[in-house]
Amino acid sequence: MENAMLKIFLEKEHNYKKQNKREIVLVTDHVKPRVAKIGYALRSKKYEVVLLLKKSSYPELNRLDYKCFDKVVPFSDKFSVYKKCLLRKPLVYHIFTEACVGDWAQYLIENKSKLGNIVYDQYDVYRGMVTEKEDDISVREKYCLENADGLCCRMFETQYLKHEYGYRFKGKRILFLDYCWNLYHSQKKQQKKYEHLRFIYGGRLLPVSNQDRYKIELEGIKYITKTVQENKDFFVIVPSESCQNKKFHTYRNFKKSYSHLLIKEPMSFRQLISYESHMDYGMDCIELKKDIEVYQNKKDAFGLSAKNQYYATNKYFDYLDAGIMPIYGRNKEMFGRYLKYFGGALHCTLEELPEKLEELRKTRENNKKRACKAREILAITNQIDRLIKFYNEL
Repeated sequence: MENAMLKIFLEKEHNYKKQNKREIVLVTDHVKPRVAKIGYALRSKKYEVVLLLKKSSYPELNRLDYKCFDKVVPFSDKFSVYKKCLLRKPLVYHIFTEACVGDWAQYLIENKSKLGNIVYDQYDVYRGMVTEKEDDISVREKYCLENADGLCCRMFETQYLKHEYGYRFKGKRILFLDYCWNLYHSQKKQQKKYEHLRFIYGGRLLPVSNQDRYKIELEGIKYITKTVQENKDFFVIVPSESCQNKKFHTYRNFKKSYSHLLIKEPMSFRQLISYESHMDYGMDCIELKKDIEVYQNKKDAFGLSAKNQYYATNKYFDYLDAGIMPIYGRNKEMFGRYLKYFGGALHCTLEELPEKLEELRKTRENNKKRACKAREILAITNQIDRLIKFYNEL
């Protein structure tokens, strides 16, 4: 009863508040690099950025090297975040979710008429990419995507939902990638030149299991490692923080047989980009085409070909921030082709890698220069005006 009365009181108070058009409220249950970059870029344009963050995720703030938010406010559940949103009246509420959409996101969008404009930003799509099931998460996802005032898309996966399942998005949409920090390279020191090539994969790895997806990934990593070792080149893996507490003994045992494979511990943004700047090329695709085709033809497989076509990953921008060229290897991948348009990616399947090593060796310095040019174009601070314009046009 007390909470219901407080809610009614806050709704009335919010209704009489004057909108602060220089304030943006970001709401999330995890501090992904995307959230931090957008907060940083908005602050660079003199906006006041308030972050409402799920209390359990507060330790994630320790990863940040720069001030990305003016104020951070914790929330615990959907009622808590709604009441804290009512205490402010910003230009817009920009909410970020994972693929497993929290109930708090739907609750805010259901109450948008009482709050103000809401932009919805989903890190990965759930339906058809994670599962085909019609469950509570897919229902929430559909509601949020179809009913937000605006969709801020970090990839092309919502197009899959539109064409495959007939989703109808009522709000305005903007394609706004994760983009580059464009900050860390100024600390880069003069590097020693090496004859051998150094490839790096920085990101998620599947934990050891009997699942086909894990086996496909392991075979791809073996293939890369054997290829570079035969040519006296090197391959380095830096798993993401989400991999820290999982079992990776198979990878580490595999490393014992190959001196040209190095597996590092997870790193902060600054550490990762600094380390990657000493490499030559950043890898994304770690699956062989033949293995993907076999997997896709199995009855219980779903969404892999669509995922490979429509998805996006932040690791491309880490590589560009480090001043090295990303390599993508999936033929239908829209994201890699999009970055290639700006000079920010090269296409090379794993199967093509052995025959292209010499070409990659000869062109690596030129490719690094191209990566640095692309980094300027794709810097978050050079793109943020598009998002601000989008906010104002809702």
